Amino acid sequence: MILASCSGKTTKPEADTDTDTIPVIEDIFHANNDIAMTVRSIMDAISQGEPLDTAVYNFEGVLTDGSGAALYINEAGSPGLWKVKVDSTNAQIENIELGKFSPDNVRQYICGEVKLTEDSILRKGVVKGEGALEMTNYTFPGGEVHFESAKARTADGKEGPVLSILILKNLTEQKASVKK
Repeated sequence: MILASCSGKTTKPEADTDTDTIPVIEDIFHANNDIAMTVRSIMDAISQGEPLDTAVYNFEGVLTDGSGAALYINEAGSPGLWKVKVDSTNAQIENIELGKFSPDNVRQYICGEVKLTEDSILRKGVVKGEGALEMTNYTFPGGEVHFESAKARTADGKEGPVLSILILKNLTEQKASVKK
């Protein structure tokens, strides 16, 4: 701008036909944060004895079923949010909003993708008491995956499931590494 005004020359900008109209793209929800791939990655790291890096794994947002669809819709009609939190040897994945989904369907999807079978089950059952915690615990080389679900209720009386997925380094291996 300074050079143009100092030289005394004025130039007209040429018409740019590429910016005349910008097409409007509809906002369609799609995400690539597949819950089963997240679980698989954490299981692989634990199996290999690698520490879980908080910068890599900690996450709060929408997790999907692998096709890009959110695992559930919250009470406001938006994709439901999840929280993934790790320390060096353990991880927890949990829905942080209530909505409508089947924790058992999510468990079955993850187990199918990461090859956890009925033979991998350590314990399965319902812990009695308020909330009736349903749990299924699996073993894999180097660790365990615990699925725990219960019903929760909001202050205004709406009900929905809370699913916690705990991925843990084997306790016997943790104790052995502490003794060294």
